[in-house]
Amino acid sequence: MLEEVAADSALVGEEVAPFEPPDPTRAAPEWLTTEDVAKSLQLTAATIRGYIRAGELKASGTPYRIHRDDLRVWKENRATAPRSSAKPPKRSSRRKPDSTFTDLARKSK
Repeated sequence: MLEEVAADSALVGEEVAPFEPPDPTRAAPEWLTTEDVAKSLQLTAATIRGYIRAGELKASGTPYRIHRDDLRVWKENRATAPRSSAKPPKRSSRRKPDSTFTDLARKSK
């Protein structure tokens, strides 16, 4: 198969470079996507975008890109920040029951 590709490329006048696996000693990219950050922190990309919109995590561009140093600082700040023992307020999606319905429910008991 490789010989066929090499032969076809030779016909066009191009040289075929041998495959080289990535060098593990090379530095990782400096800019990360929200998906990259989410995967490394075991969170969702939506959660990471929420931190960015809230101003907690610095990012640039659209779509967002997070610099590796900004991520490191953010993680350090979160690790040393005191945790609040107060629970966040619950958001209720339920409506209060209608008084006539409540009255009917009580009467049926």
